[in-house]
Amino acid sequence: MSHRPRAPDLIRLFDQAVDPVYVVDGRWRIVYLNEACARWVGRERSALVGAECRYHSQLDEQGEVPPAARLCPPPQVFGGEYATVRVSMDAAQGNREISFLPLLNDDGDVSAVWATVAAAHDAPATSSAAVSALDAAALHARLAEFRRSLAPRYRLERLVGDSPAMRRVRSQVVAAAQCSANVLIVGPPGSGRGHVARTIHFAAAGSESVPFVPLACALLGAELLQTTIRALARPVIAGPSSTKRGTLLLNDVDLLPAEARAELLGFLRTGELPLRVIATARQPLADLPGDDVRQLELAGELSTLVIELLPLAQRREDLPLLAQSLLEERNAESGKQLAGFTAEALERLAHYSWPGEHRELRETVAHAHAQASTPWIAPDDLPRRLSLAADAARHPRPSEEQIDLEKFLGEIERELIERALARARGNKTLAAKLLGMTRPRLYRRLVQLGLAEPEDPEVVFE
Repeated sequence: MSHRPRAPDLIRLFDQAVDPVYVVDGRWRIVYLNEACARWVGRERSALVGAECRYHSQLDEQGEVPPAARLCPPPQVFGGEYATVRVSMDAAQGNREISFLPLLNDDGDVSAVWATVAAAHDAPATSSAAVSALDAAALHARLAEFRRSLAPRYRLERLVGDSPAMRRVRSQVVAAAQCSANVLIVGPPGSGRGHVARTIHFAAAGSESVPFVPLACALLGAELLQTTIRALARPVIAGPSSTKRGTLLLNDVDLLPAEARAELLGFLRTGELPLRVIATARQPLADLPGDDVRQLELAGELSTLVIELLPLAQRREDLPLLAQSLLEERNAESGKQLAGFTAEALERLAHYSWPGEHRELRETVAHAHAQASTPWIAPDDLPRRLSLAADAARHPRPSEEQIDLEKFLGEIERELIERALARARGNKTLAAKLLGMTRPRLYRRLVQLGLAEPEDPEVVFE
């Protein structure tokens, strides 16, 4: 007479299995893996059992995706879907395929996920050209490959994008890290100019102990600039000798007042400044209005190497990978795990002009990540301004058609109020402060825009 095997018998059976197997529970924790899996991952079982899985491709200090993240099931598996993904633990072992089977409890909910690892079937390697913008799993795999390939020396993995413009930026960052020339980074606010500057500095310095000093040029007059630079120079000169120079980051150097430009030019020419200079600007310094000789000379001193960051609207092909990267950053920081974007949501991202550049995209993904109720970010999870932009792209207005200004401004006001309420977590007093209006006025607009009922006792009219 047959009988069901006991759990200890099954564990012994799986411990002796040649193929790697493991189990992730409903709290996204690895609760079991066999010896074959531990050998494949290259970690002790004790270091992995109990580890929390997060669905992301962020790199650790060693420049690797953490093992628990590589073993993480796609979030849709916890919704009851079966999935198979391709994973590489290192180049020597090659690719493997992990099959994820959701295990249901008596109530029909997923209580755990059973994972088995097998040799990958022959298939062409994932590349930027082969990745479909509609396939979140392919984007996830491409992102992990992208980061691992760029991390080893210069840590370029956060400069995400496969457009020709971003490939050029990464090659220029490497060139800047290999020399001591002054660098000018040109791009719109929010485009990541400061991040590029930090990447150059830390790639060149190789240590966080080498000084990195950012200054806001719009706030500096000639006297303040002189005092600040001399104060910064003293500890650098007096500090321990090193072949690595620190970096002075001049943010928005195109906003530097005219008298301060002359002061800065003097420091650069006399060699009194013991720091390498990296500057950011909204446009090339040579294109600034005016014909001041010192302005042109300063442009020449700071523009030895110029790195241009194009607006997102001019490299829309980077948006799917960028959005997936930002989504996975949210996964790494929170307990909520999402798989990616629907095709319709990616289409809305593509139709938007992104006036706030990366900063606005990051805020948009964070908003959508919080809103999503399924493993996929859908169009309704995105802010309303994106749907308006998509509608306008699909149904362009005839040039002679009259614009309903009141309706248009009302939509913008509604969007701003909803964003303020979301940032204030529903606290109307704080939301009113963020919007620069009084509480009674905010309540009145909530009623007029249909966001609150008139009989709501909270609504107070002036």
